[in-house]
Amino acid sequence: MHLTHKDLQNLLDQHAKYLAGEEGGIFADLSGEDLYGANLSRMNLTGANLTKINLRRALMWEVNLENANLEGANLKHAVMESAKLANTNLKRTNLIGVNLQYADFRGANLEGADLFGACIIGAVYNNKTIWPVTLEPNLNDAVFIND
Repeated sequence: MHLTHKDLQNLLDQHAKYLAGEEGGIFADLSGEDLYGANLSRMNLTGANLTKINLRRALMWEVNLENANLEGANLKHAVMESAKLANTNLKRTNLIGVNLQYADFRGANLEGADLFGACIIGAVYNNKTIWPVTLEPNLNDAVFIND
């Protein structure tokens, strides 16, 4: 399924109300949606269900995905610079070629994720972050935060 821009904006507005505890708020469940090339920059999708979503080539500068579930999502070649990914489930996520510079991975689970060609320069992580076994974050210029 492919949401129209208007439908997506409406859903994001309802999710913002949900997060604020306002009337009319609805939890964002975009699992399995096709948002190829969507612009979600600076959007707040805290806690949203984005399992198996297609976000290939999406623009997601400074997006807030803290505590969200992106298991099995396809984010190939997305731009996620300065994304907030703390405590996010990124298991088995396709992150091939994704710009993740300065992203916050503290407590994120990237088990089985594919980060081939991804840029994590300046990204922060802690001892609760679970990386794929094939990735050494410190060798890829990510920054360990002891908190």
